[in-house]
Amino acid sequence: MLKDYLKSEYNLRGIKDASSSNYDSIILEKKYGRIINICEWIDNLCIDCDLDGGIDYIVIDINGEIIPLIEENDLFDKMEELIFDEHDCKDDNKTSCDLTPDSQIKYILEKIDRRKQKIKIDFYQLKSGNSFQERVLEKIKTTITDLIVNERYDSVRYSKKLIYNIKFIKELVKKVSVNDGAVEINFFYLANCDNKPKSMESHDELANDIKNDMIKGFKHNHVTVQLLYGKNLVKFLEESKKTDLKIKISNSDMLYKNNLFCIGLVRLKDLVSFVTLNDEINLSLFDGNVRDSYKNSSSINKEIIDTLEKKIEINDFWWLNNGITIICKNMYKKMNTLFINEPQIVNGLQSVVAIYDTFKNGNKLNANKKIMVKILVENDINNIDTIIKTTNTQNPVDDYLLSSTKPIHREIEKSFLSFGDGYYYDRRKNYYKNLKKDKNKIFDIKYTFKTYGSIFLGIPSQVRTATKKNFKLYCDQVFDSNVNVLSYLYSNLLDRKIQKTLKKTKVDDEFKNNYGVSIVTYSLHLSYIYTSLMKGSIDFTDKYINRNDVVNAENLKYEDEILINSINVLESVIKKHPTENKVYLARSTKFEEEIKEMIEEKIKGN
Repeated sequence: MLKDYLKSEYNLRGIKDASSSNYDSIILEKKYGRIINICEWIDNLCIDCDLDGGIDYIVIDINGEIIPLIEENDLFDKMEELIFDEHDCKDDNKTSCDLTPDSQIKYILEKIDRRKQKIKIDFYQLKSGNSFQERVLEKIKTTITDLIVNERYDSVRYSKKLIYNIKFIKELVKKVSVNDGAVEINFFYLANCDNKPKSMESHDELANDIKNDMIKGFKHNHVTVQLLYGKNLVKFLEESKKTDLKIKISNSDMLYKNNLFCIGLVRLKDLVSFVTLNDEINLSLFDGNVRDSYKNSSSINKEIIDTLEKKIEINDFWWLNNGITIICKNMYKKMNTLFINEPQIVNGLQSVVAIYDTFKNGNKLNANKKIMVKILVENDINNIDTIIKTTNTQNPVDDYLLSSTKPIHREIEKSFLSFGDGYYYDRRKNYYKNLKKDKNKIFDIKYTFKTYGSIFLGIPSQVRTATKKNFKLYCDQVFDSNVNVLSYLYSNLLDRKIQKTLKKTKVDDEFKNNYGVSIVTYSLHLSYIYTSLMKGSIDFTDKYINRNDVVNAENLKYEDEILINSINVLESVIKKHPTENKVYLARSTKFEEEIKEMIEEKIKGN
C-alpha cells in the first residue's frame, strides 16, 4: 500500500528517481505544503549531516507559522519577521543582526508573549529504506538524553546547528508552557516499508524510552513518539491535508447559524486569499467539483473576466453572479472571520478561477466588490452527493461527472498514478490536461465506464455510446467499491492499444473494404473477445486481472496471437449479417450474444 502510494506521488510529480531526497520532499510537502513551499524551505528545516544525532528535520510552528531553524552564523531575519511585527523591530535599538546565535535565542524569547503563543515542535527521522533500524533509535535516544535531558551543549558529537535549535526549543517550551494545550512536541520516525518489522516490540520499547526522556527533558507531558509505516503512514500523510482555512466575511453581510451554515458576501480580494496556496490557486479545494476545466476556456469564464476587467458600475458583483457553494467538515466564527475545516468548493469553480486569474494578472479594480458564498457543514456522503448534484444542475452537467464524487473514483485515480510511470484518471474533467500530462496516458470516467462495462459486464454493444440511460443503468455495477481497481486500467489500456495497433496495419483498410466501417468501431467488442480468449472462459470477472495482464495490455502488438484470433472471432460473427448496417450491428445486443457463442466454440475447439 505505501509503495504504491509513494509511487503515485512520484509519478504525479514526474519524479523518476525515488531517492532519499525525493522521499523526504514528498513527506514534508504532504505535512506542510499548505503552509510553506517545501522546495524553497527544506534547507531551513534540515539538520541532516554527520552530526545530526539521528534527527533529520525539525519543524517549529508558532501560532500556525513555521519558522526557519537557527544556523551557526544565521541572522535569521525570516524568524524575526514571522514571530513579531515591524513595530517591535523598529522600537528595538539593537536588532538581531548584531547578535551571536546564543544572544539571538534570548532576543527572540524576550519578544514572545507567552499568553498568546501556541507552539508545535515536530522532530523527524525519515528513512527511504524499507525497514526501521534499531541502531538509529538508540542513536536518537542518546541524543535526547545528551541534549534535551542533560543539556550537554558543549558536546562535539553534535552539530552546532542541532545544539542551537535544541537549546532554542527548550527555552521556547519553558517560555510558553502555561498549560498542556499551549505546547505540542512530536517525534516521527517514518520508514518506507509496508509490513510490520519482526523486531517491532523492541522498537516500540525504545520509542517509549525516547518519549519518557523527552517528557523529562522538556518538563512537559504533551509529547508523542510515533513509528510509522505502511497503511498507518499513508493515513498520517493523508490526514495532514486536513486543515482549517479562514475567510473574512463582514458580520453585517452574514447569516450565520450555530456552526452549521453561513451565507454571506465576501470581498473578491478575500476570496482570492482563501483559494491561494504558495502563490498558486489551491486545486485541492475543487476535489468535489464536477464542472469541466478550471482554465478560462469557456465563454462563461471569459464573460466573468470581461466584467471584472472594467470598473463595475452596478451596485455589486454579486448582483451579476450565482455565487459559490462550499461544503466542509465543521466551522467556527471569530469576529468577522470563519475558520473552515476541510473546505470543498462544489459549485462556482468557473467564477473562482476567473476572479483569481483576473487578480493574478494585476487587475484589482473591483477588489472590494463582493460575491455571494454559501458554506455548509455536512459529513453525510449521501447528503453531500445531493448538494453537489443540485447545485450543479442550473446548467447541464453530465451524470457521469456527477458520479465523480464517489470514493471509488479516488481509489481508481491513485491506482492509475501508481502503475509504471503513472497513468491519469480524470475524475475531475481536464484536470491532468491542464497539468500538461501526456494525453495518451489520460483516461476519463466515461471512457472507463465503456471499457470496463464492455469487458467485465460483457455488454460492449450496450455501453458503446454511454448514453445517460445506460450510464444510470450500469453505473453502480461498473463503479463498485469491491471491484479490483487494476481492472479499470487494464480495460482502458487494452481498448486504446487495440485501436492504435490496428489503425497502423492493413487490417483496418481491409475491414473498411469488406464492411464499410473502421475496425475501431468494434474495438470494445474486440477487448471483450480478447480477454475471454486470454482467460479461456466468458465467465471471468475483474478478480481474474493481475499486474501482468495490465503490462501485457500496455505492450500489445498486432502480432499477438490472441489479438489475431479475436479479430477472426469478430469477423466470423459479422459475416452472419451480410446486409445489415455495420454501425447498427455494433449496437445490437443480439450481436453480443452471438459473439459469446462464437467465443465458447473457439475455446472448445482449442
